[in-house]
Amino acid sequence: MEIKPCSDEDLAHLRDQWPTPGTDIHGTHYAAHQSGQATYLVAWQESSPIVSSMVQWRGCVGRHARKAFPDCIEINHLQVRAQ
Repeated sequence: MEIKPCSDEDLAHLRDQWPTPGTDIHGTHYAAHQSGQATYLVAWQESSPIVSSMVQWRGCVGRHARKAFPDCIEINHLQVRAQ
């Protein structure tokens, strides 16, 4: 297994191999990644994406969590693909 930040090439493979009907979750996460707000991590088993997650560098997303933990980063959107 290889875990790495998503790249332009990875995004195309994610959309093809791990579709998210009704919304482009991968594109949304990748846009946040490109803007520096987060890092979109993807774990690959050979050429197949099997896990993805976001590291939110600007702190917790939820208002209450941000208030309780103002200096923390947040790991969220952990997705594990059914095999």
